[in-house]
Amino acid sequence: MNKLYTILCFLSGLFFFADAGATHLVGGSMSYEYLGLQNNGNYRYRITIKMYRDCAASTVPFDDEIEVGFYNNNSEKTLSKILTVPKITEIPVDPPSGGSNCSFQPNVCIRQAIYQGIVDLSASTLGYHLIFRRCCRNTQQNIIDDMGQTYYAFIPNTSINNSSPFFTEVPAPYICRNDLVSIYNTAKDKDGDSLVYELNTPWSGGSESDPMPGLPFNMPTFQNVIYRQGFNVNIPFGNSGVANIDKRNGVTEIKAPGLGRYSIAIDVSEYRNGVLISKIRLDIQMIVIDCPPNAVPDIKTQNNTLNYTVKEGEPLCFDVIG
Repeated sequence: MNKLYTILCFLSGLFFFADAGATHLVGGSMSYEYLGLQNNGNYRYRITIKMYRDCAASTVPFDDEIEVGFYNNNSEKTLSKILTVPKITEIPVDPPSGGSNCSFQPNVCIRQAIYQGIVDLSASTLGYHLIFRRCCRNTQQNIIDDMGQTYYAFIPNTSINNSSPFFTEVPAPYICRNDLVSIYNTAKDKDGDSLVYELNTPWSGGSESDPMPGLPFNMPTFQNVIYRQGFNVNIPFGNSGVANIDKRNGVTEIKAPGLGRYSIAIDVSEYRNGVLISKIRLDIQMIVIDCPPNAVPDIKTQNNTLNYTVKEGEPLCFDVIG
């Protein structure tokens, strides 16, 4: 009887362990807002992490709280502080919607969680690296399985009094296979600093065997994800796909010839007076779905002609029907 009890407990632990590391993450980003210098000489910041999970592919819930590590930007990159950040909201992300006469409703499900906390940091001329790691992504077509995510931001010299850029769009867009689309992965900056965008290789972070890695004394090395054969940072959707980003505004041009889920990363570098002061990253998953053919509208003018005679300075008005 005692042996049977031991085996049952062991199996129960296995099921719990598998659930804790199950695939579910879609993407997200980390940002911060400067809140002011405190009476004790510390600098206060509000830390925000936006995280997304695929509720169609997995039932694994968001964590109730997460831990963010603050590492000194010195040669050893030593751990300065660990902040426990609670989840403050969780909402569903609306799927792509058609018009009132459109019957196409894709079978997708994405949820967003926002984690937020306040931290006081000692004055530093070198700044701090902010890191959070979690496993695991759901199955991707362009990277191998068992790849987690690393969320990152950088606080510069605390006397600069800087708030980081933050992304304004939901980083879980659905796109139709073989459609060339433009996606607005743009960020805002409350300080009015100049922003430069770049496509990059996503980072891993955590694994099925270690879904929530601890925060070591020295800052962990960033590990790039491993691409499947036929994919890399320059062709994240394969040889016949398209992935370009406008470095000035973050508008991303994408075409994916294959169905499924694809991971990319967008880095935003923040410049003030021409000097790089900060950087954040958006880890984003594109969900490529099959869409019904789209009928091209038939455009007509009121009298079916575009030939008009007018005098200089006179207004010309006509209806266009589509």
